[in-house]
Amino acid sequence: MATLMKNPVQLPSSKAIVDLSTIKSHLLSDANDPFNRVPLKIEDVIPGASRVSPCLASLQTSLTILLAATELKAQITAWLAERKKAKADADAAAQA
Repeated sequence: MATLMKNPVQLPSSKAIVDLSTIKSHLLSDANDPFNRVPLKIEDVIPGASRVSPCLASLQTSLTILLAATELKAQITAWLAERKKAKADADAAAQA
């Protein structure tokens, strides 16, 4: 299914990036990472405000992933806004 991600998160063991709603739906029926079958809980997805590790290396990795996911989310939001504006402009031009 081709669905645009609105809240990208990274799975800790497979490192796959999926939408939060997609992995939540998957975990309702299967408690494993869909990419490598490792047990997974929703609390384990990255980024998550409560998932910051006390270890500096893990913290740096978590922050890097958080920044990348935040940037991706901002790009998705900007793209959606552009598409909405383009559609509104096209609709306005068609009515004129």
